[in-house]
Amino acid sequence: MRIDDAFPISSAMVIEKPPPKWLWSWLQIEFYKDELKCEKHVHKYKTVFCTECLEEPVCELCWKESIEEHKGHPYLQVLIASRRASVATKEIKKYLDVAHIQQYKINGKDIIYLSTNVGGAVTKKIVGGAGEPKINPECDICKKKLIESKYIFCSIECKVK
Repeated sequence: MRIDDAFPISSAMVIEKPPPKWLWSWLQIEFYKDELKCEKHVHKYKTVFCTECLEEPVCELCWKESIEEHKGHPYLQVLIASRRASVATKEIKKYLDVAHIQQYKINGKDIIYLSTNVGGAVTKKIVGGAGEPKINPECDICKKKLIESKYIFCSIECKVK
């Protein structure tokens, strides 16, 4: 038995610095929806968010065109992975403690999903060795299935709720 199996972590035990004030409104943006397509570059989605200016997201081409306006500003670029909005783990770590959030590797990049997968798998009971019931790990907030027991949240949204 692993030590973390004997003493599981719960969301009530996670104490850390508060997330940035803009995080919750950023999580409410529906990235990769038609309403968030760039008016100037019609085939691009608005996925770049300046964490200093705190304005609406812009597409990556508009960001490059306005780089002088945002010179030296920190920013986040939202990615799409498995049809869900995500962010590179190394980028979001600058603003938020990502401990205990399920991480994935997509195209060689470590990512974290922004919000819960509404249609995702729910936890299922399975029988472990010697007939003992074993429960797959699940998100403490939305109860979606997690891949590894060391995580307690499926997304950033669930962690900051």
